[in-house]
Amino acid sequence: IFFAAVQAKIFVSSLPDLNLFHLKRSKHNVHYAYVHHSLLSTHTIYLERAFDHFDSIFCSGPHHVSETRNAERMRGLTPKKLIRHGYARLNTMMAQIHQQPGNDFGNRHTSVLIAPSWGPGTILENESLATEIITRLLASGFRTTIPPHPMTQRSSRILLKKLTARFGAAPGFQIDNDISGTEALAEADLMISDWSGAALEFAFGRLRPVLFVDVPRKVNHPNYEALETKPLEVTIRTEIGTIANASKLDELPAKVTALLSEGDTMADKIAHARAQYVFNLGDSGRAGAQRIADQLPA
Repeated sequence: IFFAAVQAKIFVSSLPDLNLFHLKRSKHNVHYAYVHHSLLSTHTIYLERAFDHFDSIFCSGPHHVSETRNAERMRGLTPKKLIRHGYARLNTMMAQIHQQPGNDFGNRHTSVLIAPSWGPGTILENESLATEIITRLLASGFRTTIPPHPMTQRSSRILLKKLTARFGAAPGFQIDNDISGTEALAEADLMISDWSGAALEFAFGRLRPVLFVDVPRKVNHPNYEALETKPLEVTIRTEIGTIANASKLDELPAKVTALLSEGDTMADKIAHARAQYVFNLGDSGRAGAQRIADQLPA
């Protein structure tokens, strides 16, 4: 009822699928602006028409611009106003961990963060896969922390309890239920993920690498290939880390060590990717607020 009757000049939302289900555009003349809550591409993990009914899109990076324009051309949509915004979550993370002490590899164990996406097929919703990964990391002396996605905490409570029961007493293992995950992110030397947007946040926020376990992709738009644009989460993997075969997890510890041995070279590589894929690094709030204050002129 609120959505259908709201009166405002501009309605800013990070909730996609406007006008597709029960949340409709207002009967009044309202300008709808979408602010991305992930750096991931727009045409695989979201529904096909997730952004069609917005008037403006606050784009995190150039990939959001090209993907949106491709979708408009393909479906004959009126072009939206696309704002070169950036990504506030990344800016916040960088500010919060700026004062954290540097990693001292000589005086402590390497710290690995397991932060996958949520849903069927992901690391923490596959008991045997999660168990093997944790077992191999701990056996190699790596501190291992899991900050479960909020949706995983809801849908996979039994599995999380099993992992706690099995590994909870192991030195160096913990499940961190802090929803912000800032402390765990600041302490980690490397992240293990699958198709999660958290992987890009970690890599770009810390300039640390990600080891991607190659589980089946998360696709909610089965016709995405028609847009002829490869998703960022596919193309960027080897730019900010490397890929591990889910059926060859015996190689996992060696891959972790190899990634960390690249040190400054990998950090420079990630910094280059960050500059390429994120608008207004460190300044997206000002850029976005200014466009809202200007009432989104053409």
